[in-house]
Amino acid sequence: MTVTTYFIDDSMTLQSQLVRFIYVSAPHTSIALVEVLVQCLMDWDLDWKLSTLTVDNYSTNDAMIECIIERKFCLGLLFWVVNSFTCVLVLIY
Repeated sequence: MTVTTYFIDDSMTLQSQLVRFIYVSAPHTSIALVEVLVQCLMDWDLDWKLSTLTVDNYSTNDAMIECIIERKFCLGLLFWVVNSFTCVLVLIY
């Protein structure tokens, strides 16, 4: 699992930063993925700043997203889930 942050800095420039590259041992259940992701977010004090998740089309991600929303690890009431551009292209072709 790769956790990358995107944010706009004080000079209004979009920044991207690789936070962590994590090995997740099998089985890749939604609960296992959520535990790893939440721990990473908490380690970097990002758990309360989450507003968007970009995921691939792996079916476990749907259950993972539900767990994230249930734990209220999202900024306010707006929470976006976006499929990665690569996965969208794969589905089209």
